[in-house]
Amino acid sequence: MTLENSLSLPKQFAIVENAPDLPGQWNKVVLGAWTIVSAEKVPIVKVVAPSGQVAGYLIGWAISAGMLLEHGDSITVGAIRKWEAELCGRYVFLEQEDEKTTLTLDAGGLLPVVYHTKKRILASTPAMMGLISDVEEDVSLIDVFQIPQKNGWYPFGLTPYLNVARIMPGQIFDMQNWAPQRFWPMQSFGAVELDKKELVCDIANLVVRNVGAIVGRGSGVAHLTAGYDSRMILAACRPYVDNCQFETVRRPDQSTELDCFIANAMAEKFALRHEFLEYTESSQTEIAEWMGRTSNCVHDAVTYLGATMSRYDRKCHSITGTCGEVGRAYYWADPYTELGRINPDMLLAAMKIPNTQRIRELAGGWLDSLPVERPSLVWDLAYIEQRLGGWAGPSVYGHDIEYPTLSPFNSRVIYEKMVSLPEKYRQTNQFARDYISYLWPELLEFPFNRAMGLQRLKFFKSEIRDMLPPKVRKFVKSLM
Repeated sequence: MTLENSLSLPKQFAIVENAPDLPGQWNKVVLGAWTIVSAEKVPIVKVVAPSGQVAGYLIGWAISAGMLLEHGDSITVGAIRKWEAELCGRYVFLEQEDEKTTLTLDAGGLLPVVYHTKKRILASTPAMMGLISDVEEDVSLIDVFQIPQKNGWYPFGLTPYLNVARIMPGQIFDMQNWAPQRFWPMQSFGAVELDKKELVCDIANLVVRNVGAIVGRGSGVAHLTAGYDSRMILAACRPYVDNCQFETVRRPDQSTELDCFIANAMAEKFALRHEFLEYTESSQTEIAEWMGRTSNCVHDAVTYLGATMSRYDRKCHSITGTCGEVGRAYYWADPYTELGRINPDMLLAAMKIPNTQRIRELAGGWLDSLPVERPSLVWDLAYIEQRLGGWAGPSVYGHDIEYPTLSPFNSRVIYEKMVSLPEKYRQTNQFARDYISYLWPELLEFPFNRAMGLQRLKFFKSEIRDMLPPKVRKFVKSLM
């Protein structure tokens, strides 16, 4: 694998002390000794302290107080930490206070950053870093993960390059000491289970506001399936539904047939603007370029959607329910599971990560770094920091389109509220149902991942699957 200088790198950026001249159109902004270089459509937003002094820059797509910020915007902020905790979207915050410069990611690390441990370079991907300085493959690690021959992603800040590490969600990167350290969550994270009715309303209202910020920029596009996450997004779109477009990918085989059936039925019932996107097979060249843009850091089903997404590129953001899975106990959804102490072997098995001594030690170090002990919270943070930060984050760079999907759930405040819901309540997916009931109760007339009436005979496989315990369903899904 080589890093091609000619590779298209939309959505990507770098932060360096001496910015080189790069081919194509790039934004450049200077903060102290550092220069931000970003692709043309990547916004850079100035953050100003009440004194009028520049406090830093947001890189990427940030939602602040119900507004999706745009390139060239300037925002005045008082209490930086409180403001940052309430931000949503995909972004990086480069902050300067006195002589100290730090960098933090969005809550789920959905706009990832890697850094060279020996060179003073931060970038979106090793591919972007390769435009500035040479990077060398970590052959031993590549042999362990075998990406792209196998599906997978790199956890615990690993990348398939020597001396190139990934900053993880919850870490703050000190540009002087050139090292990250944990700053979130605090020990109070999910420490007390709170009243679920009030929390559900709070979460739903915040998500609706974030959806409104995206739609307000002319980007009311959302995928519609038979599952929970897309239904939660549809419910949040209700105030803006006249300005929204809904889409469902339709494959020539039967793998999306149930999604298409339920999506079409809801579209007809609620008069939604809905379109089927015909799946387009990606060529080997397109797949190789997708992998190149992500620097071979992730490979799975989304890799093969590149041609479809390029064919139907609407030149705007689409809205995704990714991250809402925190409220649905992603790694511990089986209500019959006894939650006990988690060790590295259990963690790696659940995340389907290769179990070698090096990775097991990293898993143990990550577990020891957590400020929480309750098993459900450990699994929640594994989803946020490892799965989102290691899988969903790097995947954003794969598609050759300029606007990423945005999740209205991706906010520290929303995560903190979701993990404060009672455990059993989340395990049974009752949170998702109550959230939808609060925003658009009629949507519950349609079952999740199941057909209705006589159509259930047509989709007998989904009926059988629904009778299986959640852990068994997840295992079968992973095999498929």
